[in-house]
This record gives sequence, structure tokens and C-alpha cells, in this order.
Amino acid sequence: MINLDFVELNKLIGERIRYGDRIYTIIDILDEGPALILQSTAEYTVIQENQHGNPSRRGRHTATIPLLSADGRELNPHLQQLASIIHLPTNSEH
Repeated sequence: MINLDFVELNKLIGERIRYGDRIYTIIDILDEGPALILQSTAEYTVIQENQHGNPSRRGRHTATIPLLSADGRELNPHLQQLASIIHLPTNSEH
């Protein structure tokens, strides 16, 4: 299991990263999970619903991405670039 420093992780908020085929901005770090909350930098492409489930406005796509692999022993392989932004152990540092 990787021990994560959430003080350091919070420094990632505002950083841009590539996830899949999109560029996202990290907008939050969840302790539970732990996970990143990402917001697409693309135009407003998603129709957001209000509290009643009715279409309300256009917004940017958001995604919740786990920080760790399924077994919790390494960084999510899709997020290896985070290790270069701040020091996080990579899959090869065990």
C-alpha cells in the first residue's frame, strides 16, 4: 500500500493533466478512495441537471479517477505523469 501525503497532493489542485484523450484540470482531491476530481478544459459540452433532474445548463465534463491501482500497491497506471509533478512513488519504486 502506498502512503500518500495529502498536503502534497493538494498542491496538485489547479494542475493540468492528460487523462485518456482529454486535458483536465485537477479541481479536488478526495481522501476517501483516494481519488482525483478532474474537470475537462474543453468547451461546455455536458448538459447539467438541476436538483429535480431537469436540464439546467451546459457545463464541463468531470471525472473521478482513483489515485491508486485496484490493489492499492501502486499509483494508478493512467496517472503516472503525476509522479513527475510532485514526488509520488511510481510503479517501479517498490
